[in-house]
Amino acid sequence: MPVWWIFSNTAAVLVPFILIYKLAPKLTGLKQLQVIVLLPSGAFMGHAAAGWRIYSALGTNTDTFPHSIIQVATALCILLSIAVVWTLMQVTDIAVDKTVHGLKNDAVNCLLAENTY
Repeated sequence: MPVWWIFSNTAAVLVPFILIYKLAPKLTGLKQLQVIVLLPSGAFMGHAAAGWRIYSALGTNTDTFPHSIIQVATALCILLSIAVVWTLMQVTDIAVDKTVHGLKNDAVNCLLAENTY
């Protein structure tokens, strides 16, 4: 299995779930049926957004150009996968590191409070 598949497939899984996470409060009643369309559409969006460079490279005649083009396209696919998921998380206000930073800050504040006389 090519390395780019792992990252592109991860984007294809996370994009629809981030869409549903953000839209879930607005999907009430019959609007919940939109999930049936949003999940596969989001998967295609994630995979296409992350993998379009590798698709372009693989869509050419790979016998006539250097193999390094595939390697560069793979690296770009990995970077695009990370960028797609990160951008969606920023747009939807999903902050993964808030809890980590919050715990660090709480621990530091607690230590400072104990040492303050």
